[in-house]
Amino acid sequence: MRLLPTRLALIALVAGFVSMVGPAAPAGAAPVPCVRTINGAAANVAPDAAGDPPFTSTAIDLQAPVAPGLVEDVDVSVSLDHPDAYQVRVRLSHAGTTSILQRRFADSGPQVRPLTWDDEAAAVYGPTSTPGTYRPDQPLSAHDGAASGGAWRLLVDNWGAAAGRVVSWSITISYTACDGDDDGVEDHVDNCDPVANPDQSDIDRDGIGDACDGDPDGDGVGSQADNCPQVSNATQVNSDADALGDACDADDDDDSRADVSDGCPLVGAATSSGCPAVATKVRLRKEKSRLVGRVRSDRGACVDQVRATVKRKKPGRDPKLVVVMTKPDGRFRTRLPKAAGRYYVVVRKRYAVGVAECGSSRSAAVRVRR
Repeated sequence: MRLLPTRLALIALVAGFVSMVGPAAPAGAAPVPCVRTINGAAANVAPDAAGDPPFTSTAIDLQAPVAPGLVEDVDVSVSLDHPDAYQVRVRLSHAGTTSILQRRFADSGPQVRPLTWDDEAAAVYGPTSTPGTYRPDQPLSAHDGAASGGAWRLLVDNWGAAAGRVVSWSITISYTACDGDDDGVEDHVDNCDPVANPDQSDIDRDGIGDACDGDPDGDGVGSQADNCPQVSNATQVNSDADALGDACDADDDDDSRADVSDGCPLVGAATSSGCPAVATKVRLRKEKSRLVGRVRSDRGACVDQVRATVKRKKPGRDPKLVVVMTKPDGRFRTRLPKAAGRYYVVVRKRYAVGVAECGSSRSAAVRVRR
């Protein structure tokens, strides 16, 4: 029996592909399988009577159901009981074409059974062969391309005076057109013919449809254990420890803010940016002719290039003296104010992109005397 390589691979990967035995349902009522086995009836094999032609031929018919496709391949199985195989020949006939399955061999002995005839078989039948599968005497490919439905006839030619019996026989037909999973995709081009998958989805493009593929995203992690079975993620990183890996999780930190609008998608935070709120602390002191200070925080981004506003305490609204930018370590300095008074520094709340929402802070006041 011939099967395309892709079909063999799929059948090996996915269980459940079973040949239908017996007549099919009417067209349109059931899926059309690619391979169907039809059983014939048992029958007695007539002996060759004196005065008859060189042999007596017994014909046994079976009716194959009509199918959309033509014959792509046919195999025949026969269990024939006869005391002398040299006296018998077995043929198959359909639609005007006849093939010899088993020819006569001298010194054969009793007929062996059962035998299967397959063009792709490795062994050649001979007088000492045992039950098994063999290439027929004439290729069964002669029937390829014919309409599959209608009468198929097994012919047993008997040259001997002894009767025989066909205990059982069957044909297995492979069709040129079929849709065994009833998904609307012809099975010879279906990337998952044992399972219905009309969309033919194949995420990893390995030729095996996702419905049949144990690792549809091709990341080396089986779909049963893969936390993102539709997206390749061999590392299986899962920042929020939910059921979805980061590669397919729309909210990796599980803070109810989608990653696309989350400033810190891997850190949960209930802030407007999605990044955690981080405290800052600013200090100010007088040093010779300067005011010096430093902004401190657990996050470096909250101390680097921060606007530190120096203000003077006065009744009413405190006026702004100067704004200075911090260095990477949070330090800053400015000239000592000319006017005496009490001065302090304010750091406003700011967003360090992708890192944190840095909190505001205010230093204690420093007295400047003149």
